[in-house]
Parts: sequence; structure tokens; C-alpha cells
Amino acid sequence: MQSRGSIAAASTKAPADRVSSIGYQNRRHGWRCVVPLLTMTISLLSPIAPAHAEATCEPDVQNAVEEPGRIETNSNRDEGRRPCEVLSFFGVEPGAVHLELLAAQGYYTEILSVLVGREGRVYHHNNALVLQLTPPDQLVPIRNRIESGELSNAEWIEGELEALPFANGSVDSISAILSLHDYYWMSRRPESSGFAELFRILRPGGRLLVVDHSAQPETTVSAAVDQNGIHRIDQRYLTERLLDVGFVFEAESDILRNPADDRSKPFFDRSMWRDRTDRFVMIFGKPGEQTSDED
Repeated sequence: MQSRGSIAAASTKAPADRVSSIGYQNRRHGWRCVVPLLTMTISLLSPIAPAHAEATCEPDVQNAVEEPGRIETNSNRDEGRRPCEVLSFFGVEPGAVHLELLAAQGYYTEILSVLVGREGRVYHHNNALVLQLTPPDQLVPIRNRIESGELSNAEWIEGELEALPFANGSVDSISAILSLHDYYWMSRRPESSGFAELFRILRPGGRLLVVDHSAQPETTVSAAVDQNGIHRIDQRYLTERLLDVGFVFEAESDILRNPADDRSKPFFDRSMWRDRTDRFVMIFGKPGEQTSDED
């Protein structure tokens, strides 16, 4: 089920100059939600008029998922990752300039390339640590698809988390899939520099998709700071840190929730193989003008 305009147990103090509400419209699929934000005098972000709907899989996204050229080791993970439902929830726009953050083997890069179309652009990003730690044979297939021109609208880029190679406001959308928890062991300043850098490069009205392994409540970053730890992040804490750098919360979904996961084990534990972790899915926005088809 999906919830638009609510977030479980998130708490923050909003700056006085933050807009009082934000309207978000998915231009392809037509739905719209308005999420009231908090004033400076309110410290608790509680559920706001939640509207629930079953997870959906839009036909154009399904076509992208079923694209015959996808790397087999990527498509074999579709059952556990549910890319059609996740990207239908996010709503990638044709013609968008999209950054796939810490993309590694390019699971989402291939699908996003189809969705943004010929007029769009997908940047497949990795930093030095991902390139160093990922077995080279796992990177070759996606790099070959990009550099051969098979994914003609995709580009392989490298850059550190605190200095992404993009101009201010030059990206329409960003996906951070199972990656923001890694900031806490990869970066010396994960929030003030790393998250702020995502905000800097995103255009006003642009959106950030966050999917990550859920840690137990009130654990803040303790499950994320150790490279050899369990690689999870406290959803409430992460939400607060993204709000701190200027993002606004727009929506969340329980598409990838798994109540059977007690959130004590890393994703690479045998019991968690094949994408069995409990994962949260959220959309954040950058305040500013966002044009619609009606404009």
C-alpha cells in the first residue's frame, strides 16, 4: 500500500521560511497530492490525511522493466526489488535529466534509460569506493551497455559524494537506492556536505527517491557507520537530516516493507538474500516552481 502525505513517526523543527505546503503532481499519471508542512512552532511531523492505495505498476514502466536488453543478473532480482511499483510510485518523467546515485551494477540505470527516452539523460554515478569494492566483472556489463551506445542516453560518471560533478540545479530527479546509509561510512561529512550536495544539484521542484534498508527505531546511524556492520539506517533520523538540508517530504510507500525482518541483520546475511530486508520508500522534493502540463 502507498501513503501520500504521511510519514511514520518523523520529527523535525521546520525553518520559518519553509513554505507552508507543497503541491506535487505526477505529470504522466495525473494524480496530485498536497502535503502541509510544519511551522516553526510545531516539532512533530505526524501523519497528515493519509490516503491509501494499492501499489500500482504503470504500463510504460512495465514495458521498461521488460526491455529485452537488460542484464540478466539485474532482471533476475525484479521479484524482490519490484522496480515497476517503485518507479510507478516515483513517476520518472520523459525527457528528465536523472542521476542514479552510487549505481554500481546499474540495476535501475537500464530501466530509467527507457523511461526518460531519447530526450532525457541518465547519469550512472559511482564514487571511488564503490568502484574499488565492487568486483570488476559485475561492473563490466552495464559499462559496456553505456559506452557502446546501447544505452545512448546514459552516461557513466564518477565523483565523490561531497563534490558531485554537476552544476547547481542541473538535475531533474535523483534516485538513491539502498545508498544513503553508505554515506555514514563513506563520507566524513555525510549530512552537511553529502546530503547538501544532492540538494544543490537538484533543480527547484525536482524530486529525490530514497529506498533504504530499515534499521530498528531510535538507532540513528549506529547501524550505518561501520563498513562491516549491518548497513541499515533509522528512517526517522534520515528523514530529519534530509529536511535539515532543505528537502521537503512528499510521500512514502510500503511497497518494499517486510514485517518478518527484525532489522537486526545486514542485507548480505543469508536470511536476507534476494532482497528480503524491510525497506522504506520515500519521495522528497526541493522547494520551488515545478511546471505541469497544464501550464
